[in-house]
Amino acid sequence: MSALNYESIRPLIASEQVRANTVYCTFRCPVTGFLVESRSEIPPWLVADLQVLPRKGEPESVTENGFFDKGRSAVFGALAQMFGREKGTDSPITIETDPEHAPLELQKAVLQAFRQVRHLFQWNEQVGQWESLPQGSEAIPPASPKIAKPLSADFVAQMRSAPIVDPEDRVLLVRALAEVASTDGRIDAEEQGFLDEFLGHDHEPVETLLKRARLSINDLHHIYETPVGETILMLSWGLALTNEELTESETERLTLLAEQLGISSERAGELKRFAQYFLLEALLEDAEVTVSGLKALHRQVVALGQRIGLTEAEIPLMG
Repeated sequence: MSALNYESIRPLIASEQVRANTVYCTFRCPVTGFLVESRSEIPPWLVADLQVLPRKGEPESVTENGFFDKGRSAVFGALAQMFGREKGTDSPITIETDPEHAPLELQKAVLQAFRQVRHLFQWNEQVGQWESLPQGSEAIPPASPKIAKPLSADFVAQMRSAPIVDPEDRVLLVRALAEVASTDGRIDAEEQGFLDEFLGHDHEPVETLLKRARLSINDLHHIYETPVGETILMLSWGLALTNEELTESETERLTLLAEQLGISSERAGELKRFAQYFLLEALLEDAEVTVSGLKALHRQVVALGQRIGLTEAEIPLMG
């Protein structure tokens, strides 16, 4: 019986690179040297993680101190990805990854990439390895497995269908995010630095934007009842949920923002849920590799979900 898992295909991986939200793989047969390329998408939050991922050692679990930083990194990673794509960068950052120390979500993506070229290989039971099919033999038709919808799917779909492209809309997004990130008119240096980079040098710095009056319906009138406005609200919820405590005033501000953008309460709730599931998926990247057993994993999922405002009934079952 063939062993179709990451450990069994790891010896085949000749190269593994991440560009934008895609992992590009080259698989090489250890016997014939046959090469084939494939690719698969990865969650947008993983791109940011990979840029600072240690190349050796085991992944760390989500600790109390790192919980909110992990979520914030996920949101900023999604923003950076949208920013890079819409800026039309011809040469996106390429991240060389180490197959021996790949995080779980990257392993899943690489395995999916192999499944797409699986019909070109066969499992050699005697030596316990994958090898290319002998020349002239008939390839096994590729399978079409049903893949579960990722938790981040709706969040990613919203980002792709209504990205923040217009420079003035970017300013509105940053103002909204800055208002969410600052509780007393101030913002921490890391967040300010990222948002300044997101805006670019042609705009006022975040520190200056914070001195303006809060966003009003007049500021937002041209994106009233538009998908772009929905993306701004969803991202604002994403950042707000990474605060150590979501205050009543922050919730009221986000509720008001939805009204100013012409978003119904029902749709606003959906966009908040998209952000919650996106963050839950990002946080589970570590939880999955440190928790054994389905019941234990479900308890971890519930605990993480509750930290970002999901009730147990709203949290997907693991199984």
